[in-house]
Amino acid sequence: MEILFLGTGAADWPAPGKKVGSGRRCSSLLLDRHILIDCGHQAADAVEEFGVDVDELTDVIISHPHSDHLDILELEKILRRRSAGLPPVMVHVNRTIGCALIPWHSQKLLHLRVYSVDESFDCGAVHIQALPANHMNDMPGLVAAHLFITTDSGETLLYLCDGSWLRDQAWQKLLAWHQESNRSIDCVVWELTCGRQLDWRFFMGHSNIDMVRLEAGVLLKYGILRHDTAMLCSHIAHYLDDDHESLSKAIAPDYLLAYDGMRFSTTK
Repeated sequence: MEILFLGTGAADWPAPGKKVGSGRRCSSLLLDRHILIDCGHQAADAVEEFGVDVDELTDVIISHPHSDHLDILELEKILRRRSAGLPPVMVHVNRTIGCALIPWHSQKLLHLRVYSVDESFDCGAVHIQALPANHMNDMPGLVAAHLFITTDSGETLLYLCDGSWLRDQAWQKLLAWHQESNRSIDCVVWELTCGRQLDWRFFMGHSNIDMVRLEAGVLLKYGILRHDTAMLCSHIAHYLDDDHESLSKAIAPDYLLAYDGMRFSTTK
């Protein structure tokens, strides 16, 4: 799998404009050139700056409706840049927010597919298992989704953004997958909102590096991760930690701090 990080910041980053520079846009990534995961504020600028061919988009997956992960106007900007005559993009949204996108059906920009957080679905040869995340505490009744991603060629990616400690349902799904397949995950994208800090945002469903290390240790103990599993960190808060270089050095060598425009391949 090829990953392009379009944005690696939490919601508190100021909008950088057309060029991100040393800033960060809201967390979003492009998978294998055709699957957009989350589309928050400034996503259209990121797509333009990093040369994304929007005609290649086939799917958009929205993990939850916080505005730094779903900005409907930004998504519309991106879809309207596609060439005329292309088939609509499939937009996969959490069951409780699907109605927000329904009016676009008449504009032929997208097809809407509603998923639940315990459900699996396909984006061509890429397969998604939605897992309940420990997040969205401010919106009762709505559960954000982590994404466990596999491909026909056998590659695996666990995308954990947003959310702090794994919920039991997610743990049980990952453990069952490992036991049935006798495989381990190739790459994890960890939420790292709080960096190295102790912060009240833990209680909103966010993590720091100590929490990530503890969780990774458990997953490694039970074989869900390997010692050579790639560990990437994203969703970094602006006002809670050091600059990119300082935080990157602090979490190395076991963890790689992602930045906007970074490309990574899970293929060995």
